[in-house]
Amino acid sequence: MIDTVSYGDHAPAEEVTEEPEETPSETIPSEDEEEETDTSTPPTCSDLQTLELLSLLPDPTGEEETDEMIVIKNTDTETICLDGWVIRDLSKSHTLSGELDGSTTLELPRSITNIALNNTSAETVELVAPDGTVVDSATYEKAIEGAVYTQVDGAWEWTGLSSGTEQPIVSEDDSSDAGDTEDSSASDTVVKKTLLKKQGVVIALPDTFGSQIMYIDGLQLYQYQGEFPDLQIGDVIEVVGTPSKAHGESRLKIADADAITVVGNESVTAASIVLKETESYLGRLVEVTGKVTERSAGRFTLEKDGVRILVIVKEGTGISLSSITLGAELKVTGVVATYDGTVRLMPRSSTDIETVVQALLSAPTPPPRTNPNRTLGLTLAGMTTSAVGARAWWWKRHKKVTA
Repeated sequence: MIDTVSYGDHAPAEEVTEEPEETPSETIPSEDEEEETDTSTPPTCSDLQTLELLSLLPDPTGEEETDEMIVIKNTDTETICLDGWVIRDLSKSHTLSGELDGSTTLELPRSITNIALNNTSAETVELVAPDGTVVDSATYEKAIEGAVYTQVDGAWEWTGLSSGTEQPIVSEDDSSDAGDTEDSSASDTVVKKTLLKKQGVVIALPDTFGSQIMYIDGLQLYQYQGEFPDLQIGDVIEVVGTPSKAHGESRLKIADADAITVVGNESVTAASIVLKETESYLGRLVEVTGKVTERSAGRFTLEKDGVRILVIVKEGTGISLSSITLGAELKVTGVVATYDGTVRLMPRSSTDIETVVQALLSAPTPPPRTNPNRTLGLTLAGMTTSAVGARAWWWKRHKKVTA
């Protein structure tokens, strides 16, 4: 458990003039009382550089003078000396003193440091050791009211966001995205200078849905140049990148292939869900069943129990839509994604589509119906004509013989 102490427990020493206690003149020490001497050893502390910035609260909902806060932490178990350590931002600095117990955090309010953290413009806070080494720093573009900028596993992110509050975003100004015809647009946004480290299982490889994207379980990874290491489905990877969004879908934008490290491998199993649950599985690999109700170029629609989902077939999957028959019931495995508010399912290969029930064959076309009275009339007329012809032939033949 990590203890938290206020700066008041470690406040810098100040010169304080204290008036000596008055000793009553009639009080005289007896000869039996021995004068006490302080033989205790002064406390010692380590000069280890085990401090780090833990969090910043630049724009509190309360009073900034008292509630605006910088928090540091002693990451070692040993008590360390604070003398000579400095906290500074872009305009001011504050020198620390005293001691900080091991595994303990120290709150530094603005009222003590006189450091006013920026709210509407970029800010950098540095923690400097007595020898002048910058041992830790944090940079943000713009503060969020009431949110805490926290270091988690070496990456800084905004935490404590109220419901409906998003991280600060600005229009992405990166010419390298100009060629991303599908996943970049004027609406794309990115959180600047905030790196996150994620770990996940590879569920869709690069070049499956496009050369610039791939998926780990729960998240799209994006690299403009299409630079990814050699990966396999089931690889467990650690990836460091910048959080961003494209057409409403969250993704992690990575600099190059070196941002991905393979740390293991495990089996991949799709979650078996019903269609109405797909929106809760964005970025995940799922398995659904439904009847094919529509089909067009590069896509078809599944429906079951009155719920529909659009299935997108990318060229890199090698799936032929000619095998998708209207009315057939299919079991489809794929990654759940969203595009401008539309949830869709993306199968990775032909093995992700299985026919459960074939479409019913069309009934043979019956012969055209005829009028039975007209048929009978034609039959009698034919019979009459034949009889007359036969009679004429017999009369002609008989006349020739008698002559």
